[in-house]
Formats: sequence, C-alpha cells, structure tokens
Amino acid sequence: MSEHQIEASSSIVSSASSESHSGTSCMELSLLDKSPNEMTREELVKIATLYQQEKRMANKESRNLSSDDGNKKNGKEKTKKKKKEKNEMDWSKQHMEYIALKVAYLGFNYQGLARQAHNTNTIEYHLFEALKKVKLIESEEKSEYTRCGRTDKGVSALCQVISFYGRASKDPSKSFDYVKMLNNSLPEDIRVLAWCPVTKDFDARFGCIQRTYKYFFIKQNLNIDKMREAALKFIGDHDFRNFCKINAEDVSNFRRKILNVEIVKSDLFHQQHGSDNYYDMYEIVVCGYSFLWHQIRCMAAVLFLIGEGKEEPSIISDLLDIETNKARPQYPIASEYPLVLYDCVFEDLKWIHSNVDTPTEVASHFFEMWKHCAIKTSMYNIFYQASNNTLVDRSKLERDFTNQEGEKESKYMTLRKALTIRPPKERGPKYVRLMDRPTAFSYEECLESLQKKKKK
Repeated sequence: MSEHQIEASSSIVSSASSESHSGTSCMELSLLDKSPNEMTREELVKIATLYQQEKRMANKESRNLSSDDGNKKNGKEKTKKKKKEKNEMDWSKQHMEYIALKVAYLGFNYQGLARQAHNTNTIEYHLFEALKKVKLIESEEKSEYTRCGRTDKGVSALCQVISFYGRASKDPSKSFDYVKMLNNSLPEDIRVLAWCPVTKDFDARFGCIQRTYKYFFIKQNLNIDKMREAALKFIGDHDFRNFCKINAEDVSNFRRKILNVEIVKSDLFHQQHGSDNYYDMYEIVVCGYSFLWHQIRCMAAVLFLIGEGKEEPSIISDLLDIETNKARPQYPIASEYPLVLYDCVFEDLKWIHSNVDTPTEVASHFFEMWKHCAIKTSMYNIFYQASNNTLVDRSKLERDFTNQEGEKESKYMTLRKALTIRPPKERGPKYVRLMDRPTAFSYEECLESLQKKKKK
C-alpha cells in the first residue's frame, strides 16, 4: 500500500472513530483500535464503508429533526391563523343599530375633536380606536358617524354628542353597556357618559336645537358690570364676521342667533383666598343655536378689553355693524383652555346611563383627576401667597404713607399691599383702540383670494 493511501485511510479511520458507534459490531469496533499501517486492504475498505454509512445516518437524522421543527412551526402558524379567523367578526351576521353617545373630554392635551389625516392626537382618533377595539363598528367609513360640535385644539366638552351605526344586542332587554365597554378602551381624559338608540335619519350636528358654551376666568381687576352691559349687546340675530375667524371656503353666512349671554360668579370652586373677590372665578355663559369658528373666544377677548377699561361697551355694537366695519380689527383671541362645550340640547333623546355602578365609576374617575389637580393648585397657591407676603421697602413707592392716627407707618409692607396702592406699571407698547387698528382681510377679500388660487 502506498504512503498516500495510508494517509487517506488514516484520515477516514480518525473520522470514523469520532462518530457515534451505536449499532456498530464488536468486530468493527476492534478494527478501529488498529493503526492503518497494521490493516489489510480489505479492512481499510470495510472501515471506509462503515464511515460512509455512519455519515448517511447522521444526515438523515438531521433532516428528520429539521422536518419536525418545520412541522411544529407550521402547526403553530395554523393554530394562530385558526384563532385569528375565529376572532374575526362576521359583520354580515351582526345585529346593527344607530346609536348616540354623550361624551365628555378634557381637551388640554389634544389637537381638537375632529380627525386629521396625519395626526393621531385628536379626540375622534381615540373614539374610533375604542369603537373598533370593542368591535362596535367595522370601519370608520361604514360607521355613518356624525358629531354635534367641532371643538378646536385645547377646548373641552362636558356634553359632546356623536352618533354611529354599529353592533347592538339582538335582545332589547339585554342591551350592551356601551359606557363601560368604551371607557375601558379610552384615555383617562375622554369618557362616555351615556348612550341612546336613535333613528337612521338622526344627525348629531343638525339635530341639536341649542348649544351652551362656558368660558371661565378669574375676576382680578376686571369691571364685571361693564362686561355684563356689553355682553347683552350680543343677544339676538347678528352678523358675527368681526367676532370669528373667516373661513371663506366653507362659510358664506355669518349671521347667528344668540339666545342669551350671562357673566356669573361660578359656584363650582372652593374659596382659597378668604373674602377677597380679586380671586373669584367667573363664567361667560353663551347660549345659541350654532356658532362660527372661534366665535366664543373672540367675544370673550373683546369683553376682557372692556373689563380692563381699554374699550367701552359700545364697541360691541360698532363691531356688529358690518356696513360700517366690514372687516375685523386685528386683535388676539382669548385662550382656548378655559372654554368648554357645556351642554347640547336634543328633542326626544332619552339618555341611558347604564347601571348604577358605571356612572359611579365615571364620577370616581373624575374625582381622582380633580383631586390630583386640586392638590397641585394648592401648591401653586402656597408659592403665590409666599411671594405676595414678601416685604418691600415702601420708600420705593414714591409716596408718603401715614396711618389713621397721622403717624408714619413702618418702613416695610407686603408686596400685595404695595400693589393695591400702586398697581404694577404696564409693559409693552401703548394700547391702540380697536377702531384705530389695521383690519384683517374681509370676507370678500378672502373669497377673492380663494378664487384666484383655484384658477391657478
């Protein structure tokens, strides 16, 4: 046997020795103990054959293991597929009805009520996600959805009403608890308060016969009597184009009827400052049939200018006179977060508040939210009062102070007392009255601009 053949045989013997020997005879095992130089040609051939057999068996076992893993994987996928098919709703077999919901939400953290194409931070986005999650609707497109009032970014609602066409119980005596179903799937600052079955032709927007908004503010140094005098001028049927943001593409009629406007002291808040009415909370309450874009906030902004003594109540009549003033003076509108859609009135809607446990859960939920904010408010108040009680040198007030006995008072007084004697100086440019300001684009100018864009 040549040297090359011996080296090859040695390699085969070494490999064969390292393989598993299960099923190998004693004679075959004894061959593996020999050196290749000691083996005959027949023994070397036998060793090579044994090695090939072992290798084929190992490959076969490997293929079997891979096949088993594949079968297990396929089995799991089939099981998942079956479960998914089982969980999928066959909407053709479902009993469907038209349902209205009364919804409350705190709008501080949202970009408004209405859905937006590339924005998930809206109230309606979360409402639709909840409706789909609990399988009350198949899709947004098939839900026949309507809303009562479109609130803007930051605005809240205590009584928003929406309607949809969705899944319902076939047995009227065993109605779904829509309140509980949806609240379990909604963010903490959005809650369903009640539900009601409605007819096919019900429309939450056009079916509403009265809407009430409230705008909250702190009295401070505002002249409430002057504000009330001015607010009465809003009542009636007027053209409010100078109290809104113009949307020439969708709105051409700016006449709206205001049923009532009141400015009342709010009884919802506990008193933290004793008898000092500087800190009293007030509400501007506006009732009407429908409203224009930013109308309430524009009305509030002008009322605050009147309360500050910068404008007279007659400015309301001037701005409502569109023959004389065809465009709105440029003024900033009031902040959005104090505004709430407080009530919406419908005929013949009988709200169902579910069983007693569900509204109790909703009340407890809002109490916990209020408690958290009330504690933070008290903390802010402590810091504010501490700042107010800072002692200041009265000589800096450019005034000589004497007490009732004609004696000079001490050198120092609290910041709060000092500010009541000498209010802080106004900063910024001198105030320009509304009638002397440049105006925004009129409706006619906006419409002309829109038509030019469409022609391009």
